[in-house]
Amino acid sequence: MKKFFLILLLAGIVYLLYTYVLPMVSGPEFEETSMDSIRMRQREAKTMLRDAQQKENSHYLRFGRYTWILDSLDVPDHGTYYKIKVTELKSTYYSLRAEGNVDNDKTIDVWVIDNTGPPRNLVDDAVK
Repeated sequence: MKKFFLILLLAGIVYLLYTYVLPMVSGPEFEETSMDSIRMRQREAKTMLRDAQQKENSHYLRFGRYTWILDSLDVPDHGTYYKIKVTELKSTYYSLRAEGNVDNDKTIDVWVIDNTGPPRNLVDDAVK
């Protein structure tokens, strides 16, 4: 009789762990993200890159060189969905890159900008 209650108790514990604890450990489930929501999130990358471009160009006019350090430009290196970094820096050229996952899948959204042009989307995470 004791073995029966022990087995029943263990089965109950396993059920509770499987039902309530395991989902919290494996992380949250993500809802389906709409295309409009993804496009709005992508605006963050474009805005961050344009801001960094403007400040990098101002830094060049002031000091005669570009900089690797975004903090010195008072540009945050991350936003809600994206992180940006300087990927290439020469005396007359630089390239910035923003990467983020805007719809919680395996594809990373990638945007780039240089000292002359607008932001370009290299890998569009909205396209499935």
